[in-house]
Amino acid sequence: MRNEIFILLTIILITGCASSKIPEKELITFDDIQCAYYEKPEDLFDSVLYSKSITEYSEFLIGKKIFLDPGHGGQDRKNISPNGKVVEADINLIVAKYLTGFLEHAGAEVELSRASDETVSLEDRALLANKSKTDFFISIHHNSTEDTTRNWVNYTAAFYHANPGDYEYDYFEHSLARYIQRDLSYTLRNSGGLGSFDGTYSDYLIKPNEGFYVLREVKIPAVLIECSFFTSRLEQQRLQIEEFNKIEAWGIFKGIANFLKTGYPLLTLNQVRSVKINDNLKLIVDVDSKKNINTNSIKVLLNKDEINYIFDEKNKSLEINLNDAAPGKYELRIILSDEENMFNYPFTRQIIIK
Repeated sequence: MRNEIFILLTIILITGCASSKIPEKELITFDDIQCAYYEKPEDLFDSVLYSKSITEYSEFLIGKKIFLDPGHGGQDRKNISPNGKVVEADINLIVAKYLTGFLEHAGAEVELSRASDETVSLEDRALLANKSKTDFFISIHHNSTEDTTRNWVNYTAAFYHANPGDYEYDYFEHSLARYIQRDLSYTLRNSGGLGSFDGTYSDYLIKPNEGFYVLREVKIPAVLIECSFFTSRLEQQRLQIEEFNKIEAWGIFKGIANFLKTGYPLLTLNQVRSVKINDNLKLIVDVDSKKNINTNSIKVLLNKDEINYIFDEKNKSLEINLNDAAPGKYELRIILSDEENMFNYPFTRQIIIK
């Protein structure tokens, strides 16, 4: 009986990692009889489907400018997997370069904080992004846990700045994080972790009341992605394969593209219709949206205080009367969403009332 049991266990162990049983997956066999695999997205590896996807997304990516920030690099190469084969700085850059290729193929313009293994300070990363005149900032990272006994931990996360309700919090950034998180998590077949319902997290969770430097200091909409954990005993095996890094980039690309495809309101100060008559200052802000605006979502803030406005639903414009404001410098901020809960691209203006 013992021999029969031994034979049965042997068969299970041998066939458990047999690639012939699951031909559509990439399988890697380890000495300790563990298996790690990844799915090959058809729309990435099938040339016809890939071309179709790029063509479909090009409509929404052409003209967009995106700043990619591969984390770490140069003198900062200390983040290394337990097996010594994955250096976070390197895979961040590999993913960023593949993502650059996908974005440019679809018609977007891309700028990078670094294109090689070089040292770029956090201050310089923010400075480069703020000078770039790009539309979005995406910082690419891979996560780790310091507790070596927790080498099973692995999930995908997307971070936004501040907490909902804070003045610094931006609904638009959170929405962008959600779209990237959803598509990246699905593509990698990773969960979003137990700390969040949808896999998006405030950077205050890591650094309370401060957040990540780049998310705090970059002035354009910014998201930081932790693709997965290089300290995971299984994930490290996938991350050392460049084809898998390419799949990571494809997940991020699809998240960005699907976010743009869904669309969002865009606000513009109407210079012609904004007038000052008899010391009465009236600003007109036009709302460009293919969908109806959720009027209950509109907030007009002047130095963090809500002020009154008139919304013209037919012409989709906001009339803001500043008669009651005393002379001085102010920050005008407008927040609103469409009927599908997509918030406007951040609208903040510095104004002077004399």
